[in-house]
Amino acid sequence: TCQKTGTFTQNWNKIGTLGSTGGGGGGNTFNISGNGLYISPDSCGAVKANQTFAAAGYNQTYIDANYPGIGAVTTDNIDWAAFQKAINIAAATGLPVWCYGNYYVNKPITIAKTALNIVVYGNNCLISTTNSNRFSVFYRPTPTDNTEANTMVESKYVFKNVNLSGSSTQCGFDVGPGYGQWFEGCHLTGLAK
Repeated sequence: TCQKTGTFTQNWNKIGTLGSTGGGGGGNTFNISGNGLYISPDSCGAVKANQTFAAAGYNQTYIDANYPGIGAVTTDNIDWAAFQKAINIAAATGLPVWCYGNYYVNKPITIAKTALNIVVYGNNCLISTTNSNRFSVFYRPTPTDNTEANTMVESKYVFKNVNLSGSSTQCGFDVGPGYGQWFEGCHLTGLAK
């Protein structure tokens, strides 16, 4: 427990820790134990380079073991898979995503329709696309009916100090409906919108 001294005293209680399990695309992946404080693409194996799994010498067996359920293949950027894994963990646990430095993505970082609370602290990170394919860097599928739309509008997303760079065929954010979306200090370079 920590205390801030002065006229106001605030007690801070440790929520939990991240425990290393090794592996994860050139770095360490972390399983959340005890509801950790945050998740990061870096703790999910980001290499901060425009590098595919194939170029790094990783096969599909490795990808399936370290990045299950996200649909990654050998031609995908390692940073994209690490960021997607971090977003999925954040959606499942409510942890914020903490970023820093540069990341490279070749396809959208997809937020599930059912993810109702996503917070991304960019710390002025730069996420760059590595091709000119048409996609949004952060993407959430559109609702297919009113029931999904009614659920999705309850989402609360925060994106702070995230810088995005790409081509004119791409967009920065396409996260769909939501009453509680907040974008602060985000900069887009070269993107259509």
